[in-house]
Amino acid sequence: MKIAVRKIDQSVEGVWYAPDFEDNRDLPEEHQAAVKIIPVSARRFKEIESSNLMTSRAQKSKDAGAYLARREWALKRKTLEESIVDLRNWKSEDESGQTKELKTPKELLDALEHAEDASMLAILSDVYNAAVSRSALDEGALGN
Repeated sequence: MKIAVRKIDQSVEGVWYAPDFEDNRDLPEEHQAAVKIIPVSARRFKEIESSNLMTSRAQKSKDAGAYLARREWALKRKTLEESIVDLRNWKSEDESGQTKELKTPKELLDALEHAEDASMLAILSDVYNAAVSRSALDEGALGN
């Protein structure tokens, strides 16, 4: 039996998502910081579910906790790198106080990950949850 795999053109897929931080969602749409996300691949979704199961089992073990936290962050980052295909209105300030416009998902993730403000990690979490929930199918629905 032969299985044909068809690559879907990801450029047409995706939805714009404006994370909920400060007054971002109160701004006019063209001024909101937003990311364009595509659904998480089935393979990555399976990894996420497996990681969640491992994490819940390992909460009983102190030694496994640090390893799983690093593994979980690496998986989240990889998921976000694959799911974010475009961004708009994101700016970052470097050490010298210069404001720089962020143009790629990698630049955005690096800026949020290395920010000293803990609320930046909340933004990452918000975008991650949006990407994953966008990928979950309703029961009975057909999809990728």
